[in-house]
Amino acid sequence: MSKTFSHAKLTPHRSATRGHSDHGWLNTYHSFSFADWYDPRFTHFGSLRVLNEDRVKPGTGFPTHPHANFEIFSYILSGELTHRDSMLQKGSEGGQSDKFYKMNRGDVQFTTGGTGIAHSEFNEHRKDTVHFLQIWAIPWKRGLPPALPHPQLPRGGQEEGVFVHVPMTKGGKAKVRLDGREEVYSEGDGAFIDNLQAGDKLSVESVGDAEAEVIVLDTE
Repeated sequence: MSKTFSHAKLTPHRSATRGHSDHGWLNTYHSFSFADWYDPRFTHFGSLRVLNEDRVKPGTGFPTHPHANFEIFSYILSGELTHRDSMLQKGSEGGQSDKFYKMNRGDVQFTTGGTGIAHSEFNEHRKDTVHFLQIWAIPWKRGLPPALPHPQLPRGGQEEGVFVHVPMTKGGKAKVRLDGREEVYSEGDGAFIDNLQAGDKLSVESVGDAEAEVIVLDTE
């Protein structure tokens, strides 16, 4: 497979360079500096500030805590996660908003922290661990009103940077190549991609023993 945009720069971010903490109830990997883990090489990439790959055991989770001036995304890789925030009280989840609160495989929760919002994320399932990505982005403007779901944001300019992440979903058997280049990315690895131009198309080739899942984030 040949390169489709040789002008772009691809820089691997290997899984081994991520931060890692195992708290018993929470097993978490940090692609960018977070909590007690700090690496000056990995503070942010464009608007992307946090990408945590979390596994939360049944009956546990993140109690109510505040956020402000971040766009917060939760993407469910497996299991079930229940989200509640200061704009929705327990017992008021009915109607068309159900999918935003009890999330399952493939669901995405968007929250605008804005001027201030408090939320909790719990695994209320009786036996299954939930595996999800928690992503924080720096908003295009500070002081936005808190919102759920997430509003549409303005698009970037002619040149962008994207970040690619390969989640740990196949027991280490999934591997990919990007843009037909020699580097192989394993589960937990990421890639910084700079200098993309309008119309560029990123090719992703699965080269492992299991079909890979790949997350591509526009960081502009």
